[in-house]
Amino acid sequence: MNFYELTLPQENIYYDNIQHPDTPLYTLSGLCSISGDFNIELFKQSIAILVERTDAFRTVFCEIEGRPFQKILGKEEYSFDVPIIDFSGEQNPYETALKFTLESSLENIINDNDSLLFEFRIFILGNNSFAWMVKYHHLIMDSYAQTILSRKAAEIYNSFLKKRSINEVEFCQYSDFVKDDLFYRKSGEFEADRQYWLNAIGNPPELIYTLTNKLSVNSKQLKIHLNH
Repeated sequence: MNFYELTLPQENIYYDNIQHPDTPLYTLSGLCSISGDFNIELFKQSIAILVERTDAFRTVFCEIEGRPFQKILGKEEYSFDVPIIDFSGEQNPYETALKFTLESSLENIINDNDSLLFEFRIFILGNNSFAWMVKYHHLIMDSYAQTILSRKAAEIYNSFLKKRSINEVEFCQYSDFVKDDLFYRKSGEFEADRQYWLNAIGNPPELIYTLTNKLSVNSKQLKIHLNH
């Protein structure tokens, strides 16, 4: 297990989340439309590979002596499920799935300091019609990365279908950015930037905080293409 300090963007999110305990702010959610001859179990395996090989999914947060840290869990240190929900009997299955996604986005995604900060569900909407619900905390994901990783899941799935090695799929690691950010913060460039903003805003009041768990909704739709 690896512990890292928070990056500057993560610190902004972390402390702002704490300063607004009654206003949900930092949940990203999306509904990916899937059509065609879809193998749900194979796609669940693809999601498992995506999580295993992308450290942002396995990042959790904790406080040590009052300071926030993030840690990346190893393969044996986490587990998750991808529930399957059948909305095919509803009058408007897609609208039902969308409503479910929006309502879910207003629920807490953090249960404790060691919670995984994502949730997935697969919806059955009808004959050859499905949707994949994704839900993340903004500490580990933004909308751009969400789109990339959704397409990466499709790439893994297609590799399984074509019996290609998933080792051909490239994975980016958030820990690389974390290391770059920490290097910057120890540099002279950071100190110069810091001094500029101190001069610009004066002396800000001391920040007092406690860990809270309030989140929000930011919903979007994405279609991913699966080969058959």
